[in-house]
Amino acid sequence: MQDKQSRTEPLKQQLVSRTQSKGAKYENPPIKTICGLDANLIALSSMNFFQNAAVSIIVPFFPPIADKIGVSSTMIGLILACNPIGSFLTSLIVAQLMGRLGKKNLMVWGLIFQSLSIASFGALSNLHNRIAFICLSAFARFIQGAARSAYGSSSFGYVPQLWPDSVQKKISIMETLTALGTILGPIVGQVMYTGLGSQMPFYILGFLFLCCLVTLTWLPADIKAKKDIEKVSSIQCLSNRYIFFTFMVLVAGLTSQSYINTLYTQHMENLGLSDNISGYVYPLGSLFYIGCLHIMPRVSKYVSRKLILSTGSLIATLGIEIQAPEKYLGLPSGDNLWYIVTIGQCVTNIAFAMTILPIIPEFIELILNKELKERNLLDADPKLTRACSDMSSGIFMAGYSLGLFLGPFVSGLLYDRFDGDDIQKFMNTSRCIAAFVATTFILYLTVGGAYKGFKQQHKLTQSRLKKSYAYSNNQLKVTRQEIIQQVTENSQNNNFTQIVTCEAVKNEQNNNISDQKLEKNMAISQLKERDFDALSDVLLSDSGNEENGAFREDFSDGRISELGDEGEVNFNMNEDI
Repeated sequence: MQDKQSRTEPLKQQLVSRTQSKGAKYENPPIKTICGLDANLIALSSMNFFQNAAVSIIVPFFPPIADKIGVSSTMIGLILACNPIGSFLTSLIVAQLMGRLGKKNLMVWGLIFQSLSIASFGALSNLHNRIAFICLSAFARFIQGAARSAYGSSSFGYVPQLWPDSVQKKISIMETLTALGTILGPIVGQVMYTGLGSQMPFYILGFLFLCCLVTLTWLPADIKAKKDIEKVSSIQCLSNRYIFFTFMVLVAGLTSQSYINTLYTQHMENLGLSDNISGYVYPLGSLFYIGCLHIMPRVSKYVSRKLILSTGSLIATLGIEIQAPEKYLGLPSGDNLWYIVTIGQCVTNIAFAMTILPIIPEFIELILNKELKERNLLDADPKLTRACSDMSSGIFMAGYSLGLFLGPFVSGLLYDRFDGDDIQKFMNTSRCIAAFVATTFILYLTVGGAYKGFKQQHKLTQSRLKKSYAYSNNQLKVTRQEIIQQVTENSQNNNFTQIVTCEAVKNEQNNNISDQKLEKNMAISQLKERDFDALSDVLLSDSGNEENGAFREDFSDGRISELGDEGEVNFNMNEDI
């Protein structure tokens, strides 16, 4: 019962172990920085940028070269489709050999072959034999797809190893550079094509890929001890229904986003948008994709990954129906209504972002749970976790490539099968693609186990509520302690103030007493002076006045009054004797 419970719950441990095992330096590599920026992230993101620039630059410039040699439009489409075919077939093999061959080694050889294959498209324009041109072009596209799979799978395999706590955030940054490469690739290629000729865009882009080899030195070294490597089978992983239908959600998401590529220019022109303007309108969907990439990591903190993937599939279906536009939804269709298609593109790109970001962590969790169940283990060691992480990146690249192939290829076939004008044929094609995505959504929700996302969401919500409640209680305790501390400090301050006040009162009272004593002493001294003056007057009066034989006492404020009109006091003591 404990084993079953541990396997059904979502993976709660870090994607890469932080233990001090023999291979710890590979499990927890040091983060290198350049001018304060993460060097590993710069290396991986720059390769993503050039990778998609290389794919997008060929689409607008290769068809005119092939058309001059006499290659049909159908054959051009098959040649371009060789890229995702090569990437799909190679991804599952690379996923199993990534641990033994080494991520960095795969990326080095992938960049070298990518550079050679891109440069070859510039040289192919010198061929005039149609059969040789078709064979070499298809081979070059296949090699380009295989090389893309080699370094693409390795780059996404590095993400859980380098940043186990922020997988979705780092993928969002890498995918932002992917979208920018898709947008800027044709623009920069057009500038080079106009100024330097038809061959130079391919030569310059091939040279830039070789320059990316320098950035690979920033990445951590590969594991040398082969005994530290676990084996995980890609076929067995895809035979698991949970992994397979999660894989199909990725394929459906890419199909919904890419099916319009081969039909876009012709369809928008029939809706009243000229070729000169459509090139500026098309990237609007990518801008919404980039914006959603930076919102979803925050959303994923509160919403289960399975619910995000399910909602993304549902929104993708709605976006395709808006692109159609579906008349049963009450949407208008006809001339000068190209903006409705643009709105639908923006919706499908938002859904695509909701599919891309949580898919790799979801693959890792599903593959780990499968391996733990088959091996009768409760916890995964670092070697198994690393192997499951590598396999998840390989399956991701396989689904990415398959959707990138099915979208344009199937939409072209369906478009040619339907009758009517361009608007009607595009509407019917969109309905078929929407039906495929909707079917995938239903199967994923039921057979693929996405319904468990509702239980996970309930647990996640309860967990966040408990954390929020605990945080509130902690804050309340802190607030109470602060209040008690403040009251204590105020009480101490009041007591000190009272003591100081009492001392001041006592000092004031002592000063008053001292002043009173001083005044009393002064009064006594004044009184003694008055008594002495009065006594002197008496003594002088007793000496007498010989003329009239009488004396008079008269005291006034301690001073002697006059004895007569002409009499005066005689201080001659000899006469008194």
